[in-house]
Amino acid sequence: MRFPPCWDNESVFKVRNQYSFFWKSTKTSSQLNGKERTGDVRIFKAASLAYLAAPQALDCLFRLKRKILIRSVQFFFLLQISSQDEAVLTPVCKYGYRGSLTAVCINATANLFRETPYRFDHLDETLVCVTCNLSNITRGTFDINGNRIKALVLENSNIKTIAVSAFTGLVFMEELHLTNNSIFHVDPGAFHGTRKVKQIFLDRALTGPLPDMVFQDLVLLRELYLNNNDLKMLNKDTFYGLANLENLDLSNNKLSELNGSVANLGQLKFLTLSNNLLTMITRTELTGLKSLVTLDLSMNSLYFFNINIGPPNSLRMLNLSRNMLGYSILKEGQFNDLKNLENLDLSRNSLTSVFPKLFIGLFNLRELQLAENNITKFPLGVFSGLPSLKLINVSNNRIESAIISGRQILPQVHTIDFSYNALQEFDFVGFLRRLPSISKVWLSGNNLDCKESRRIEQYFKQENILYRLDFHIKCPALSQSELKHVDGDLEKEFSRYGKSSSTLIALKVTLVILISVFVGVLFYVQFFILNRKLK
Repeated sequence: MRFPPCWDNESVFKVRNQYSFFWKSTKTSSQLNGKERTGDVRIFKAASLAYLAAPQALDCLFRLKRKILIRSVQFFFLLQISSQDEAVLTPVCKYGYRGSLTAVCINATANLFRETPYRFDHLDETLVCVTCNLSNITRGTFDINGNRIKALVLENSNIKTIAVSAFTGLVFMEELHLTNNSIFHVDPGAFHGTRKVKQIFLDRALTGPLPDMVFQDLVLLRELYLNNNDLKMLNKDTFYGLANLENLDLSNNKLSELNGSVANLGQLKFLTLSNNLLTMITRTELTGLKSLVTLDLSMNSLYFFNINIGPPNSLRMLNLSRNMLGYSILKEGQFNDLKNLENLDLSRNSLTSVFPKLFIGLFNLRELQLAENNITKFPLGVFSGLPSLKLINVSNNRIESAIISGRQILPQVHTIDFSYNALQEFDFVGFLRRLPSISKVWLSGNNLDCKESRRIEQYFKQENILYRLDFHIKCPALSQSELKHVDGDLEKEFSRYGKSSSTLIALKVTLVILISVFVGVLFYVQFFILNRKLK
């Protein structure tokens, strides 16, 4: 089951984990015998009710309510089918369990929905197809008198083609689930007459290309899932007419270029393009995506990108991990227009160093991921001008030295991860004096010797900083004399940095005084000496 983007909110983290646990246990239980499976389904239903009653994140819960009921109904009827001989089961439609507001059609073909004696009414908000074989959905297949169906679930229904006006008659439909099918042809007019649809799930459903303007009638569509298909190409008019689309998932396909297909989706907030074959993002590909909040380009083969959304824009999360962005391609001010960016992931690229002014302009950046690259030096001054930065992850690189450079401090950084590098020494006092809010430092997996590790440990304990240090050899605890020696070294370090700070403050005060005197002299010359001469 796919969660909507709002489901990543911290306030629903606990509820999400609880639900995921029951969902996984129920999926696993499908391989067990009938008695055990029935028990797990009861647990699943109980968990669903508890989940729906949770007070957190009511918006997300409301959006997921029908999905949970769909899953419950599917399992409920699959269990009934498994206890009988499927060969003798005739196609039939019936009402789901009490309170589900769901009709279920079992072993259905495309003709059943109009021919069934079951009368669809206002209680049938969802229609679920279980073990169906629809093959070709033609015009009028769902032209059912009196129906008020809001969600149509045709997952695992062996659908091959979808003809023009295939869903005519479903005037109230808001959700369409076509997951896990083998659709090789979709007619350009397939969605005529379904103007109220807000969500379409076509993940793991397509074996052929999408025609141009196939979604043009879906003016209210907000979420479109096209992930895990064999899509190799998109055209400029593939998403024509989707003026209100907010979430587009194109992950796990075989796209090598975008061809301007998403450039005009002005209301798009979440765009997922991970695990494709993209090699570059040109200057015009993302123009016009002023509402975009999250852009995921991870697991591609990008060696060139130009995110020209232009100011103003709303982008807060940019994932460029697992690409081929080398040092030569990243230039000064690469992300300068992304003033609202909060999370930048450049991990698992081919970066060999981080050079000055790369991150200039990212005033709201909070998390920076640079893990699993080939970086050898870490100059702290590179991150000057990032006043909101809170987390820096440079783990699993080849950093041999952490260099103190630049004059500005990083006032909000609370976590820095240096684990699994090649550090042999660490100027922890000088380094961390530039990080006044630091509370977590990870240094495990480096080449720090016993003495250096114990000194760092002693300092972190004194400053109440959480740390990770691994002692590959059995380092004895410091003796009392060694502790005093370390304390003395620390006092010297503190006094050195204290003196430098005092000197800097004195220089600033002196400069203010000189400027004040200069302004006073100018004022005196202008208003006293010149006025006397004029008289």
